Amino acid sequence: MGARSAVLLGLGILAAFLLHLAIGTGLFSLQEVLRGLFSGPPGQDAAPEQVVVWTLRLPRAVAALATGAALAMSGSALQALFRNPLAEPYILGISSGAAVGGVLATITGIEAAAGSHGTFLAAFASAILCMALVLLYARTRVGISTHTLLIAGVTLGTFLWALVTLLLTVGGADANRILFWLLGSFVGADWSRVATVGGVTALGGVALFALSRPLTLFAVGEETASTLGVGVERLKWWTLLTASALAASAVSAFGIIGFVGMFVPHLARRFFGASVSVSLPAAAVLGGAVMLVADLLAQRLLPGREINVGVLTALMAAPFLLLVARRRAL
Repeated sequence: MGARSAVLLGLGILAAFLLHLAIGTGLFSLQEVLRGLFSGPPGQDAAPEQVVVWTLRLPRAVAALATGAALAMSGSALQALFRNPLAEPYILGISSGAAVGGVLATITGIEAAAGSHGTFLAAFASAILCMALVLLYARTRVGISTHTLLIAGVTLGTFLWALVTLLLTVGGADANRILFWLLGSFVGADWSRVATVGGVTALGGVALFALSRPLTLFAVGEETASTLGVGVERLKWWTLLTASALAASAVSAFGIIGFVGMFVPHLARRFFGASVSVSLPAAAVLGGAVMLVADLLAQRLLPGREINVGVLTALMAAPFLLLVARRRAL
């Protein structure tokens, strides 16, 4: 990534971050936002903009940044591993696994007893369990079969989505609230969830960056990577586990926000090159920026109402993905 590209990328995400803080569901001037931000956490005699920025908008903006980065890095690593620009984190059943855990936590009373932390832990554990089942199924005598892995992920994901539908029917009065979470939203984002997702995102990003060189070689071909000294099976395991943890934490905290992990890595490779050591951090920054813009639109497109951010990312990405698929077919 050239210095100019890095500067433009940094300025772009900074602009998106400040716009998110300034606009939200009500308008503040840039001067008011900066004053509220640099005044620190609100005290007893805090100004209105200070309270709004620190208790509502800043955690929501950081949550969007961390979630977008987590999904984009997860997708970037998986696309290199599967050598397919249309691969994404949810294709392995992670989202449906988290959905089952979150829904069960709500209808069984875990959420009422333990709050949002209970829902997060249930959804995260369910997503990781789902990924573990897929990995075990795809394991052969010679290692993990990526072809079998995809088949197992899609099959298990379809089964779990049917189970989610059944649970929603049983859920009764909770069904609308559960559906709102499933479609992805940063409403009610608090610092505890931000810290959890942000911590997983930071650790996962460091781990994937450490794997960036072997992933770049693997993207050329499995045999080529093995010939050049890459521990192929170990690379598969670490990449799958790390990418799954990133996606699971994002889904567990803020619901299913689709397509970001698919089209953002493609943009990063297109504009910054195919080397994973470059495209991975670029995808993280672009993913955060895209999520900030999507959440901003979710708050402002319909006056007095908020759209689920997962709906907007799907609407934004679908035309792009159709174009990519069409170009690959030609």
